Amino acid sequence: MKKRRGIYSELGDYHKNIDKKWAYYPIFLSKMKFLDEFFKDIPKKFNILDAGCGEGFLVEKFRSLGYKNFSGIDKNYSSKYVRKGEISRLPYNNKSFDVVLCLDSLQYLSFKNQEKAINEFRRVLKEKGTLIVTIPNLKHFAARLYRLIKGKWKPTDSKTFPIGDRAAGEYVNMLRENGFKIMERRGWFPTYFIICSLLIKKFPDKLVWLYNLINTFAIPGLSYINLIVCEDDGI
Repeated sequence: MKKRRGIYSELGDYHKNIDKKWAYYPIFLSKMKFLDEFFKDIPKKFNILDAGCGEGFLVEKFRSLGYKNFSGIDKNYSSKYVRKGEISRLPYNNKSFDVVLCLDSLQYLSFKNQEKAINEFRRVLKEKGTLIVTIPNLKHFAARLYRLIKGKWKPTDSKTFPIGDRAAGEYVNMLRENGFKIMERRGWFPTYFIICSLLIKKFPDKLVWLYNLINTFAIPGLSYINLIVCEDDGI
């Protein structure tokens, strides 16, 4: 039985029924493309956890593709394959998973709990296991301009106001300091193409092609979203 709280009570299965007019629809497509390509090389027998999985969209998608050991956890949602719980206190045994995903969730934790969550990810990952994180970058280019003009940082989400907003580089350092080796880092939605960025947010469904074009010039530290792929360094 599905149980919802918070944003999922209000928005329902908004990832499953994606609105192409959503300002960040092109970023959603980037995320899906990356995951589709990543999982082509992942054995279907692997144990996979989506930490902070929301309404379980990815869990259901990849289970339907044969990844029967793909499960999720979220504090505001539970279902047959999604467990209710905090990602800073994972209810799993040590070295339980080959892959852990944490997509657009860490920013909603306090700074203290972000580090706890990262330590939990490492605890439940098998040796040389893979962690994939996506996070909004507090200090993307347009946010720096905003701070220059307004004298303060603009939240990465003005509707939900993430309490743990950070610069992407701080997440990278925190991952390294807590035993992860960075294997790959990408930027999505560079905001230094200001007019392009504004147009894409206004017409997201029509300007996916423009988003893809400017993304080829993305600098992670100046882009709105960062993708970080890391590995337990075994130390």
